[in-house]
Amino acid sequence: MATAHAGGSADDALAQIEAQGYASPYSADSRTLVKIGAVFSSEKKNISEWKVVGR
Repeated sequence: MATAHAGGSADDALAQIEAQGYASPYSADSRTLVKIGAVFSSEKKNISEWKVVGR
């Protein structure tokens, strides 16, 4: 899971997962790879947006 910076979106967090190659070490695994991009709201003190992408 990656989190977006302040003002970012769940899509930004997923882009960070791709750009940094965080999921690459798991690409040879036969199990389903799930990527989660999340935005944490300091105002709400909770997750304000998330997006899940499967392989």
